[in-house]
Amino acid sequence: MTNIKDLAKLAGVSVTTVSRVLNEHPYVSETKRVAVLEAIKATNYHKNINAVHLSKGKTLLMGVVLPFTSHPYFASLLKGIARKALEHNYKLVLFQTDYLESRELDALKMLNEKQIDSLIICSRACSIATIEEHLQFGPIVLCENLKRGQVSTTFVNHYSVFFEALEYLYRKGHQKIGYCVGRRSGSSSAKREQAYKDFLEKYDLPFKSEYIMDNCLYVEDGEKVIKHMKQMEEPPTALLVTNDQIAAGIVTCAHNEGITIPDDLAIIGFDNQPIAKMMNITTIDIPHEQMGENLFLQAIGEEITHKENRSEANRTRDCLRGGMKMSVITTERLNLRKMEKEDANFLQEIFSDPVAMKYYPSTKDEKQTMDWIEWTLKNYEDYGVGLWIVEDKETGEFLGQCGIVPQEVDNEIVMEIGYLFARRAWGNGYATEAASACKHYGFEQLNLSKIVSLPDVNNIPSTRVAERIGMKVEKTIYKWGKDVFVYSVSREGEIK
Repeated sequence: MTNIKDLAKLAGVSVTTVSRVLNEHPYVSETKRVAVLEAIKATNYHKNINAVHLSKGKTLLMGVVLPFTSHPYFASLLKGIARKALEHNYKLVLFQTDYLESRELDALKMLNEKQIDSLIICSRACSIATIEEHLQFGPIVLCENLKRGQVSTTFVNHYSVFFEALEYLYRKGHQKIGYCVGRRSGSSSAKREQAYKDFLEKYDLPFKSEYIMDNCLYVEDGEKVIKHMKQMEEPPTALLVTNDQIAAGIVTCAHNEGITIPDDLAIIGFDNQPIAKMMNITTIDIPHEQMGENLFLQAIGEEITHKENRSEANRTRDCLRGGMKMSVITTERLNLRKMEKEDANFLQEIFSDPVAMKYYPSTKDEKQTMDWIEWTLKNYEDYGVGLWIVEDKETGEFLGQCGIVPQEVDNEIVMEIGYLFARRAWGNGYATEAASACKHYGFEQLNLSKIVSLPDVNNIPSTRVAERIGMKVEKTIYKWGKDVFVYSVSREGEIK
């Protein structure tokens, strides 16, 4: 087998020169470089990569342990890891374990033998003590909420995410809430179970073991969940489902069994996978690809870090009874979504309050509230805009309404930013935040040339909102049986 000494002799140069050519060193004359390259070609020489790795102390290989490659959760993590690996010229060595501890030990052995530089464990069966025993051989990064010792971690706070989702369902009237997990013995599942027990204790609700369904991993397991529920005397009215694939299976099977979503069964999935959007499933967005990127960077980094990735509710159409809906606009604190008939009770809080309705002709009863909703829905149909429900982005709490409404001014239809909030939400800047977002939406998404606001001349808070979002008074007109200001702002003026 040809070595670099043979190449040096054949090319008539020193061993050092051959080494420089092999390592693409710039300080080699062109004549000598050509001679070495011709010798390489003539002898069909190839680098001994193991020797190169030994000399550099690095293999540029990173191990990734995951139980399944076909599961969307792990596939998304791997996608993020692979993206960063490509950027940093690393190659990945995959260990599919099926949660067999022996296979995880194989990966740890390769780290011990310096066949890989570092190891990412996406989900594990072996003990943390076993992990810690192998830290002397190289960096190990875990994808779980574990802050200890010399192990870096990237994680989602499954306890808080799960607890918030449970409370959201409770506020929507659900007290019989169940959930599905893939592996009840996993660390993330343990956090969810603790959140579930704490939730039941907080609201003095009974614990029913049959409401917890495990070994749910793939879409076909949705059928298993529905069959299990049908055997219960008192099945849950809402489910938190470990991923969107299973949620899709549950929705499909429920339909076949005559179970109406969300009237009979409300569902929240996890992961925000494409199938959730296709099937209008409410889902919690877990940023798996970003987590994968973090895992890689931690594996090549020198510091021990613990990175929490925030999750968000992705508000789709109707998998919750009166619950999370499709957002039209999202701001730092608020979600603005389309109004629906189920929002009547929320709106009644405002419409029945004489203080909140001070600048309207009168308060509204239930029938008038439904008329208001029908008018709004007609605006959606005719103009593509209307008043939107404003909710707290973190909690989903109803705050009021704000949107872009067609109005007639001087025999011309113009687009007005209207807003009306529950009195308990006053004084927090919500109206300004929502109105400003509507203004940008009108100019940037709808390409409107001008937007107005029509506050009562005596409504000082509303005129201040108009001014804060850059509007100026044009004139005063008589409308709705009273004097109102015409505030306006132009797209041209905003661009300038």
